[in-house]
Amino acid sequence: MKNFRRAVRESLHHWPAIVLATLCSVLVAFLWSANIGALFPVIQLTLGSDSLQTSLARNVTVANAELVSLTDEVKNLEQSLAALEAAPDAEARSDIEKKLAATKQRLTRQQKSLAWDERMLGWANAYLPQDPFQTICWIMGVLIVSTLVKHLLMLANELLIGSVSTSIVRSLRLRIFEKSLQLDRPTYQAYGTSGLLATITYSAEALSIGLINFFGAAVREPLRIVACLIGASFVCWRLLLLSLILAPLLVVIVTFFNRRIRAIASMILGRNAGFHEVILEALSNIMTVQAYSMERQEGERFQTCTKDMRKVSMSMIFYTGLSKPFTELVGVGMIALTVCAGSYLIVNQQTHIFSIKISDQPMTVEKLFVFLDCSSVPAIHCASCQ
Repeated sequence: MKNFRRAVRESLHHWPAIVLATLCSVLVAFLWSANIGALFPVIQLTLGSDSLQTSLARNVTVANAELVSLTDEVKNLEQSLAALEAAPDAEARSDIEKKLAATKQRLTRQQKSLAWDERMLGWANAYLPQDPFQTICWIMGVLIVSTLVKHLLMLANELLIGSVSTSIVRSLRLRIFEKSLQLDRPTYQAYGTSGLLATITYSAEALSIGLINFFGAAVREPLRIVACLIGASFVCWRLLLLSLILAPLLVVIVTFFNRRIRAIASMILGRNAGFHEVILEALSNIMTVQAYSMERQEGERFQTCTKDMRKVSMSMIFYTGLSKPFTELVGVGMIALTVCAGSYLIVNQQTHIFSIKISDQPMTVEKLFVFLDCSSVPAIHCASCQ
């Protein structure tokens, strides 16, 4: 871990490439979220027969009517409150004040919703065709182009991070090799040829993989998850909180297995050094081994070494394989909870579950589909990254 932190600090000398790679990751996360968001009008157009412009215009009309109704309700409540100015009934005044505050909040939300629908209607009238099928084809074309751009950005991200990591590993290998040539005999014997060889080859390669994961997937994937969660929160943030009830359990499981796998990886590194030591000592002194008839003893050493490596490798396979069903089970549980809650809101045209408010308006099928696409990404990603 100490060498890895040192490598990370050294990577800061390559900050332009890291900044560009991070920018690519941000753009990839944005395009991922935008692609999922583009499914909403497609689903809406597929389920209905109206064009997107007609649907948005209807939403604007309904929102305007609701806005007028809420405005009148606010005025009536304000008049009722004014009529109680001289009244001693504090309880009645308190009830009206609470209703007035809640209605004003609804009015504010409705004004924002109307403004958004009007902006979307103007954008649709300016850029989208009137025919629903042509609109779907246009959106699908944009999705194809954005997917191509997304993968080009991912390729650029991987090339930039790969360039940084390979440069650092090459520099590390050069320093180790040059220092090895200058070691005195006792120090060299303490490390051994096998230890130095394992450091130059296996350890450096593992460090390269670690740097690629640290600056690549460790930055790109969390950004993608955050972008999807933000998209889901725009659809229904309360339903998102409900779907994340099992998230702490998922975090505990992932953390446990990651710690076990890292510990086993360290054991594999140590066994690998011993493996190289046995091979080099036997083969570099093959004449001595044969002269003293040590073939059987060296063979037993090699068998013991490979047996230990096999045992540790099987532990790695066991924990890696065991982590997948656990994380996938919790991930599927999160998705199932979301589907059940969303389906209840749709089927019963409700905004509350067990007297807990989930949404301001009854959930629609298209909103639930888009929400599931967004909210299922973190659970599926955690299950697949093990």
